[in-house]
Amino acid sequence: MRGWQRWLMASGLGALLLSSSGLGQVSIEESLLGATGVEQTVEALHALAEAEVRVSGGDLSAQHVHWVFAFSTGHFALDPIRAQAARASALGLLEAAAAPGDLVSVYAFEMDVWTHAGADANPLTLPDDLAVAREAVAAMLPLTTRAGSQGGHDTERALVEIASDVQGAAGPVIIMFTNRAASLTTDAAARPLLGEDSEEYRAVLREWRRAPPRNRSGASYEATFDAERATGETVTITVDVVLVAPRTFDATALPAARAEVAFGARDRSAPPQPPPSPDGATPNAGTALPVALVAAAVGLAGLDLAMRRRRGAQAGLGGARIVTIQGSKIPLDGVRPGAVVCRVVARGFQDDEESADHAPTIVHDEVPYGDEPLGRLVWQRGGLAWKDAAFNATRWRGSPVRSPVTLGRRGGSLAIEGTVRERAGMPPLSVQTSLEIEMGGSA
Repeated sequence: MRGWQRWLMASGLGALLLSSSGLGQVSIEESLLGATGVEQTVEALHALAEAEVRVSGGDLSAQHVHWVFAFSTGHFALDPIRAQAARASALGLLEAAAAPGDLVSVYAFEMDVWTHAGADANPLTLPDDLAVAREAVAAMLPLTTRAGSQGGHDTERALVEIASDVQGAAGPVIIMFTNRAASLTTDAAARPLLGEDSEEYRAVLREWRRAPPRNRSGASYEATFDAERATGETVTITVDVVLVAPRTFDATALPAARAEVAFGARDRSAPPQPPPSPDGATPNAGTALPVALVAAAVGLAGLDLAMRRRRGAQAGLGGARIVTIQGSKIPLDGVRPGAVVCRVVARGFQDDEESADHAPTIVHDEVPYGDEPLGRLVWQRGGLAWKDAAFNATRWRGSPVRSPVTLGRRGGSLAIEGTVRERAGMPPLSVQTSLEIEMGGSA
């Protein structure tokens, strides 16, 4: 395991730091978040930030960054695991990619930005000592909903307010975590949404660029996490992430390449610190992790390993695994979490070279035509999931569902519906059909 991945285990340490410093109670469910989803999210967000900054004429590897994190909090009380996944991902990204001297700001928003307990620290200059930096940033993260919260969130309004607040700062990259990137209000009359067509939002987009959407909700990245409830139930949750960068990126230079000076790079190159010597000497405080933090990291790593073993036993990983979809068998051996198992297409579907994703293709005979895949079946650590769907899932094994939907490790019938056109200008045809899915057996 790479050094920064060990630190990702420690991103669950935010809960330890917050509870031990009296800043708030953390739900027991938050401590049951697996580390793999955080690792994947950190890698994806780091790559996305690098790419967006490059488009803006900057170089993340050579310049300081102002990491601007924003969290929609309206769902925190009812959805603590998703809240913890967002906080863990933010901490993990800093521990992997941030460097001393980078800035960090943290915002909380619902229908607009609200002043949470850690907001007074904005912007924080990251110190050279990782442990001090981690604790300072953890104390800035929002833990609760807004007082009197009615739920909902306005992503566009929050972006307008945050962009205005950091306008003129050197090298900002805004990373917004939310249960759903699309704005949502519980009372359209009393709490109207700003909207993507508003002049305030359009003015922001003239100075800032929102990374392209990757799902129907408008997220720049859809993060997937496994967690285990106190009851032993395994759940898979998603967090939408919206990344926004200035159209012109201007920041001061790092003293050396980020790969050399980032906290994560420092950990990869440094040997493990020795325990205190008999004469009472202790390792350098700037590089040694406190014993309590190491213990917490080991505990989270052990939990993640136990979760992997349990799921492996349930899925029969030792033998051949296949999934049968509409009578076509697809082997699952060697399929990694997040990989597309297959895509389902209409009879007249044709690939173009740029969009072909090389996944196995299942032709659904009851859908006569369509230019886009009806949807994709993706393998997650909790089982199959129906995602990226032009056709929405409506029922799974007889129970109502809504896309994206985790199907788990059991077979059944997935009802889907959508509209297709024979060609441009023709009236839409509404289609309701189903996919028959079987798990198990051998190829």
